[in-house]
Amino acid sequence: PAQGPARRPPPLPDRLSRAAQVPLGLVVFRDAALWEDRVRNQSLESAVLSSVSSGFFLWEFFHSLWMMRYEPHMIQLVGHSVGSLVAFLYGVVSGQCHVYAGVFLGLWEPSTFFTCFRWFLVKTGWGKSKLYVANGVVGMGLFFALRVVGGLVVGYDFVKFSFGRGDDGEPRMPLSKNLPFLVAFVGMQGLNIYWFVRMSAVAYEHLTGKRKSKQAQHFAGVRIPQTIIFHWGRPIFWFFTSLEGLVVVFLSLSLS
Repeated sequence: PAQGPARRPPPLPDRLSRAAQVPLGLVVFRDAALWEDRVRNQSLESAVLSSVSSGFFLWEFFHSLWMMRYEPHMIQLVGHSVGSLVAFLYGVVSGQCHVYAGVFLGLWEPSTFFTCFRWFLVKTGWGKSKLYVANGVVGMGLFFALRVVGGLVVGYDFVKFSFGRGDDGEPRMPLSKNLPFLVAFVGMQGLNIYWFVRMSAVAYEHLTGKRKSKQAQHFAGVRIPQTIIFHWGRPIFWFFTSLEGLVVVFLSLSLS
C-alpha cells in the first residue's frame, strides 16, 4: 500500500530549500528600495532568490508527477509547481517584480513548517496530543492570515501598481507583459483558498467526530494477522489490526 501524506517524510530538497528560501525571502520583502518600483527594481538577493526558486519549483514539478503514482491528490502540487515556476522563471528572464518573490517565499511559505511538524508529531506518537491540536490551530491561522488574506492584499497591490501609470504617463506593465504573473497568481491564490477550505472541513470533521479514515471506509471488516515484510534481512513493513479494527502499517524509513 502507498504511504499516506502524514506517513511520508517531507523530501530533503524540500526541507533544505525552505530553510534557505524563507530567510532570504524576508530579506527581499524588507528591502525598501524594491518597493519603490515593484516592477523594475531588483537586487542581488532578489535575483538569487528568484533563480534558486525557479530551480526548486522545477524539481517540485517532476517530484509531484512521480508522487502521483501513489497519491493522486498530488496533482494539486503539480499545479502549484507549474504556477510558481511560471512566475519565478518569468521574473528571472524579464528582471521584473522581484519584490513579490520575497512576499511569496518570505510570507507564504512559513506556514509550510506546521505541515512538516504535523508529520513529525504523527511519526513520534504525538498525533493525538494537545501539541498536535495547537500546531494545527496555529498553522491554519497563519495559513489564513498570510496566504488567503495576505495573498488577496498583495494581489490587489500588484494589480494596482503594475497597471498604474509611471512618471512617463505610460502603464508600468502592459497586459502582454503582465499576463504570466496574473495567470500564476490567480492559480496560486485559488489553490490557497481551496486548501484552506479543505483544511477547515477536515478540522471540523475531526472535532465533531464525523471524520473516518480512508482505511475505515475502504477496509471495514478486514482483519489480518501480524505480518512483517523483510528486505535484505531487515524489517520494512509491519502490518497488523488495531484495537479499533483498522489495518495499521509501520514502516522503516531507511534501507541501510
